Amino acid sequence: GISLSAFEVGDEVYEAFRENGFRMDYISEWKPETHKYHIDLWAANRLQLLDFGVPSAQVETAHICTFTRHEDFFSARRLGIRSGRILSGIMLNTNAH
Repeated sequence: GISLSAFEVGDEVYEAFRENGFRMDYISEWKPETHKYHIDLWAANRLQLLDFGVPSAQVETAHICTFTRHEDFFSARRLGIRSGRILSGIMLNTNAH
């Protein structure tokens, strides 16, 4: 996903994260030069997974920013709203042997 340095957000997005219980001191950074917050989605996702009971040793972050590495990864933020979408999913198979 997008990195902290590339994910600049408006106050409404910052407030949505705060209102949903995220530790903003941990997942966000104020940039005085732009007067904008940046949010660390990698950290936010990690916190959610840990809260859901996923062991820390099983949570890995690739540290690859889809915004700055747009030639390798799709980035709607870089390419614009009409560029398309991508969806990824994870599923647990409880019937596996």
